[in-house]
Amino acid sequence: MRFVLARVHGLWCAVAIEHVAEVARPRALTHIADGPDFVIGVTTLRDQLVPVLDLGRLLVGEPVRATRLLRLRIPTRRAALAVEEVAGVVEIAKETLQPLPSLLNGAPQERIAALGQRDAQVLAVLEASRLASSITIDGQREPT
Repeated sequence: MRFVLARVHGLWCAVAIEHVAEVARPRALTHIADGPDFVIGVTTLRDQLVPVLDLGRLLVGEPVRATRLLRLRIPTRRAALAVEEVAGVVEIAKETLQPLPSLLNGAPQERIAALGQRDAQVLAVLEASRLASSITIDGQREPT
């Protein structure tokens, strides 16, 4: 399986390549009051308004100094992930992926689909639809 590899606060994250529409430089954000703290604003990518999720806040509880945005390709909504670094595309064998250990139950498990390993480095394999489902604001679904 092919994944886009990105880093936040020393944690390497892998998103299936078919769920990444593009990697972009951060753009000006419009902040929206009263939204979840991990939704850091809305930006324009490819002439579409896209909510930007701070992957650092989602996974480790700390804001990230974004140098790249991963615009997600999912059928139900638009979203982009703010990350510190994108290392490129990597191949990870599906059989090497493992579920999160039971000691790590909780909020991260909702966002991390599995754990993997590459060059002795632990990878958090993210499920794009799980991340994007986090952005329901005031019960409203975002237009697709």
